Amino acid sequence: MILLMGVVFSSTVMAAGNAVNGKTLFATTCATCHGPDAKGIPNLGKDLTASAFAKGLNDVKLAEFIEKGRDVTDPANTTHIPMPPRGGNASLTDVQVGDIVAYIRTLQK
Repeated sequence: MILLMGVVFSSTVMAAGNAVNGKTLFATTCATCHGPDAKGIPNLGKDLTASAFAKGLNDVKLAEFIEKGRDVTDPANTTHIPMPPRGGNASLTDVQVGDIVAYIRTLQK
């Protein structure tokens, strides 16, 4: 992990982002399962505003989780619905994933 000018980088992810841009990206990538307000859609995506899992990860780890996704075979997958890598949007850059993380952080209680 490297700290450069106040921005944290891991080997693959920039974790400090632009929440305004992240809101737009969330709406086009994540809202399908997590809802337009990130409060979740039953049997699809979890409520990210109150998720102990998401809150418990630092920004780098949350970005890495978004990049990797979660398969239905993962025992921690309680919805039994896959979360595709990068929310199914393979064109998302690391910077854009960081923007989504920044936006999610603005919503958390």
